[in-house]
Amino acid sequence: MRSLHIAHIRARLLSELRAFFRAHDHLEVDTPHLAPYLIPEAHIRPFTTTHHPLHDTPRALSLLPSPELWMKHLLAQGYGDIFQISHVFRDAEPPSPRHSPEFTMLEWYTTGSTADDQISLTEELFATLAHSLDAPHLSPPFHRLTMEEAFTRYAGFSLEAHHSREALASHATRLGLEVSPRESAEDLFHRIFLTFVEPHLPIDRPLVLTHYPTLVPTLARPIPDTPWRERWELYAGGMELANCYTEETDPVRVERFMEGELTRRGTSTPPPPPDFPATCARIPHPTSGVALGVDRLLMYLTGEKDIRGVIFFPLSDTIEEIVD
Repeated sequence: MRSLHIAHIRARLLSELRAFFRAHDHLEVDTPHLAPYLIPEAHIRPFTTTHHPLHDTPRALSLLPSPELWMKHLLAQGYGDIFQISHVFRDAEPPSPRHSPEFTMLEWYTTGSTADDQISLTEELFATLAHSLDAPHLSPPFHRLTMEEAFTRYAGFSLEAHHSREALASHATRLGLEVSPRESAEDLFHRIFLTFVEPHLPIDRPLVLTHYPTLVPTLARPIPDTPWRERWELYAGGMELANCYTEETDPVRVERFMEGELTRRGTSTPPPPPDFPATCARIPHPTSGVALGVDRLLMYLTGEKDIRGVIFFPLSDTIEEIVD
């Protein structure tokens, strides 16, 4: 943490976030940070540990990379609209001023709501924060851009018409990228997006980037008869701040997603949650969820350029102290 001033802003931000969701009838929940299983996501490496109960067999556990697992169990049990502010943990994150292996996430779920509905709620949240924290740069309306519009504008081609592996490889080569035969359509999409699209997104005010392609496997519902999903991400100041889905509740598609992620990850450790497809099937449809990085929001709010400036005792600093 850079200063006492930022510490005070952080405390006010957390208070305002809680007040907003309570005022919108979302129940605050507090779920465990540890679990014996995880929703498989090939691109996320968890921190793992071992529990040694007295006079019993040791058991492998993982620190959760998001509160999604337990919150979806609560949704399936009929808890309705819920939110949580929690610490989450991700190993093997790229070294960056925007990344920390432990960070704070705000996650909320709204039943009877789609991803499109959540844009309006998130704009209302930012309008409230802009007023209460005297931060006019948070003020909506957000820019809105579809992924198709973004690729056409910044990468020079229609993603809807060219989303096969062969077409993406051809455009990547045209744009000057070297393409490996081992790269999938998803790999190529991400490389083109991160190199030619994301750096050019507008930064004068927050931007919602909607309609992510189905070639990227997620638990966001597909839009029928299109290559898109009901998913958006929120950018502010060039940083990704939030990710939103209309949640997948079809157990067959959830099972297919989990099998695919386990195959791509190449290991069944940690194991997937038992009966998770059945759990998702009991979630009211539609339900939408948003995960928002609180530390990055605080960076955007204060103008701080390094995440270490907005969190207490960042791990990289404490490790350096031990080494020194």
